[in-house]
Amino acid sequence: MSGLVSGLYFALRSVIEWGMTSFWIGNRIRLRGIEPDDWTAFMRFAVDEERTGDLLNPPRSAEGFRAWTKEQAAAKSDGDCFQLAIEDVDAGETVGAVGSYQADPRAGWFEYGVTIGADHRRKGYAA
Repeated sequence: MSGLVSGLYFALRSVIEWGMTSFWIGNRIRLRGIEPDDWTAFMRFAVDEERTGDLLNPPRSAEGFRAWTKEQAAAKSDGDCFQLAIEDVDAGETVGAVGSYQADPRAGWFEYGVTIGADHRRKGYAA
């Protein structure tokens, strides 16, 4: 088991014990690969991040988001660095994203980010 997956396992073990149906699917959310049709959600997330002032990137076109999600959907994981969509199990709606961007399995650390869409914040998705 890679260092990141091992770290995630131990970090999420208590959540699993609280009724998750699998490692990637819980009672409320499912972590899944990014699909090409997720482009509108990721475009909304970018606007949300800009409004909070947390992240400022140059404007991207809708086509840019379509191309990015299509690329992500086909990308192979390198094991320790990945991006996943956070989907509401009941609604089937993409409510956020989680990803690991740098990892050092030998040292046992990784950097990650969590984004929850503005309409879905303060509802326990990232708790």
